[in-house]
Amino acid sequence: MKSPRFFCKNSQLDAAGSPPRSARFGKTLRGLSLLGLVVMVTVSAKQCPSLPENCRDYTAIDVGGYSLFYKEQGTGGPAVIFLAGEDDNITVWRKVQPEVADFTTTIAYDRGGVGCSDEGENPRTANVVAQELEAFLDALGLTDPVILCGHSFGGLFARYFANQYPDRVAALVLVDATHELIENEMALNLKPQSLEKQDLEYGIYFGITGRPGVWGEYYNRYNTYDMVAANRTLPNIPLIYLSAGKYDPGQVPAQQANVADMIKEELDEDQASLTPQGQLTVVSNTGHDIQIEQPQAVIDAIQQVFNTVANP
Repeated sequence: MKSPRFFCKNSQLDAAGSPPRSARFGKTLRGLSLLGLVVMVTVSAKQCPSLPENCRDYTAIDVGGYSLFYKEQGTGGPAVIFLAGEDDNITVWRKVQPEVADFTTTIAYDRGGVGCSDEGENPRTANVVAQELEAFLDALGLTDPVILCGHSFGGLFARYFANQYPDRVAALVLVDATHELIENEMALNLKPQSLEKQDLEYGIYFGITGRPGVWGEYYNRYNTYDMVAANRTLPNIPLIYLSAGKYDPGQVPAQQANVADMIKEELDEDQASLTPQGQLTVVSNTGHDIQIEQPQAVIDAIQQVFNTVANP
């Protein structure tokens, strides 16, 4: 198996590294078997003198002229690939990945222009992100189907990838994933002033603090919604949708919160029904970041689909 070539551009990162976690777009609007041996390349300060400290424990791999950074733990298969939400990075899986690594290979990665990774191909739409993920899996030598675990907007990308590359996906775990119709439904059913403040705040936040990939995903979100809406068919694989039991409508006024809740519940049910094996699980006493607030729920869901596909 070929060794990954190491690139260290990463000039987009400032000394502080990736931006801190904060309120995200999704909070208010949505919700191995390794074939052969892959030689791991450990990032060091000597190789990347300008690399922020929080990125130096990760591995960089070339996916076609630029590098994605990732963290791998565990052995065995099928491998679990973690896709973070908008403006999130590898660290968002810190409470889940080590536990899942007890029974299989796990890989959390930063998409192009997000977290520690180099700026990727543009525009940052679902099709480009899917092609990037395909190149990432190829570079790692992962030819067997994998389990995709996507949070928030990462869940939307996971769905699109499963549609475009059905032979490469063994199962899906969607963690309070964004639905492609969420903004349309909110706009149709809520008063415009209910969403005006949050839209302005998120636009300003991403424009000021976000890395290029974050901006690209956010400002191309309507293009991504259209792509996913036109490509909803999924292979007949295990799917678990984890829905936040304490949905936070954010800036939506209290008198309209029930409407926002109903919209999200209907869209969560829709995503859970995308495959005959789909299952909806409402996680009580948790907000949008289930993997942080109730990590065991995510671990259990991954274990369930893993058992199904590893022991057919």
